[in-house]
Amino acid sequence: MLGLSFKGRTVDFDSINRGSNPCKPAIIVLFLCLLFPLKLNKGEGNMIEKTQLRTLVRDTLKFLEPEITYSIHAENLILLTAAVESNLGTYIEQVKGPAKGIYQMEPATEKDIWINFLAYKKPLSEKLNQLRSSGALKEEMKWNLAYATAMTRVHYYRKKVEFEDGTVRGLANIWKLHYNTPLGKGTPDKAIEKYMLMVGV
Repeated sequence: MLGLSFKGRTVDFDSINRGSNPCKPAIIVLFLCLLFPLKLNKGEGNMIEKTQLRTLVRDTLKFLEPEITYSIHAENLILLTAAVESNLGTYIEQVKGPAKGIYQMEPATEKDIWINFLAYKKPLSEKLNQLRSSGALKEEMKWNLAYATAMTRVHYYRKKVEFEDGTVRGLANIWKLHYNTPLGKGTPDKAIEKYMLMVGV
């Protein structure tokens, strides 16, 4: 017998095939759909491979030196931001909102950083411009990972973030205060949960 068990119940595919029900392929597909998306719902699939993303983040943060000093705490903060904001790259556009990219930065925030901060930080702005496309493509926060990573780091740098507590709890508190903000729906506990699940220590 060809069959699968699910929640204590067994579906016999052989008996389905012997029947004359024209919907039998749909029955099989429906059953398989119940089985295999379960892992994805836990945030364990459809995301950027964490080691490769960490390497990209580290290389980008070191590229910003000496204007912004690299630290492992900053690296982990950027990875935590990606984990909680987009499930480490599962989403590059906010489902119901304007935010873009794996860090889910809103275009208004990106624009404000350029107009009211980078405009007065020429060496740093030159670094950011080196990461931007020279073509006519837009929405670089959505597809340009190095640029998006750099802009997220600049956002925290602008807030004068101090890494006095480099624990995951400390980084989650920084994310909540300066990125999600007190008005946001996110919580430090949720950020910790996502970081530990998708990135790990």
